[in-house]
Amino acid sequence: MFTFHTNKDPITPEEKQLWHRFGEWMVLQDFAGGNFQVVINTTRIINEEHMVAEGNKSGFHGYTIIQADSIDAAVLLAKECPILALGGFIEVSELNFELC
Repeated sequence: MFTFHTNKDPITPEEKQLWHRFGEWMVLQDFAGGNFQVVINTTRIINEEHMVAEGNKSGFHGYTIIQADSIDAAVLLAKECPILALGGFIEVSELNFELC
């Protein structure tokens, strides 16, 4: 699973072009689970002691589930993503559906 993060809004023409390239990159991928892009306004984090803390307040977050031969293959694909040039980052996670 790829989880995309960036708190940088595209302002300059170059950043807007990178954002556009990110959208094109997403559409061109053959992701098994589809593409999901959301903007998170507010997050609350609840820990084991039931304490509530403020989490991320803004920024783009999206996720998609992909199928890859290995996590290393998924990392190689993630390295091609234009969101990285915007100062964003991508979490690459291997999912285990056996426990579901």
